Amino acid sequence: MNKIECSVWNNGASGWGLKILGGLGMRKRHFQRTNSPILVELDGTLFPFNIDKKSFWTPRCGELIGIQLGEWIIKHGLKSGDRVWLEILKPFQTFKAATKA
Repeated sequence: MNKIECSVWNNGASGWGLKILGGLGMRKRHFQRTNSPILVELDGTLFPFNIDKKSFWTPRCGELIGIQLGEWIIKHGLKSGDRVWLEILKPFQTFKAATKA
């Protein structure tokens, strides 16, 4: 079972997301811009997330951002920098977020 390591990201205000760790190479290995939006399962429900944006593909960024992720992060009591894993359910398309590896 393949998993992608992420960290909880916050923009300093109300914006929350998951930063894909491992840099641009990791993103290119597990995501394809043409498959946007990808689906991420959060507590049993699939949500779409846009990866067809410049910021996701720049070397220093690479965050999945969305209201549903923010709600999930808060629900699980996570804070900026905490580790989260994305289990690959369907390569390049569907992932499942988990707080434990």
